[in-house]
Amino acid sequence: MTEEARHGKQTIINGVHTAIAYKYDNAADRLAATDVDDRNKLSRDLDTNDVYMLIDPLVPTWNQINGGVGASTFLDLSDVPSAYTGAALQATRVNAGENSYFGLQSIK
Repeated sequence: MTEEARHGKQTIINGVHTAIAYKYDNAADRLAATDVDDRNKLSRDLDTNDVYMLIDPLVPTWNQINGGVGASTFLDLSDVPSAYTGAALQATRVNAGENSYFGLQSIK
């Protein structure tokens, strides 16, 4: 069996599970859940895409593991312009040190 063929068989139907054991519409649904049964399982809140680990299944206790911060869109980043207004046909460019960007530059 080739490497590709083995990976092709890795599906939920064939017994391979995903890392996320529980999915809830929002935090309220997760906190009210009674279907949790195994410590260290992961859950994802679909409205925020935040990931939590179940610490105590007896009194469902969750710890957020993805930091709860981050950008949902480019404009949410802290080091970019706050709007697209006035930026038609412009693009950002990463600096040579790969740790910042040059700002908006015209595309030619």
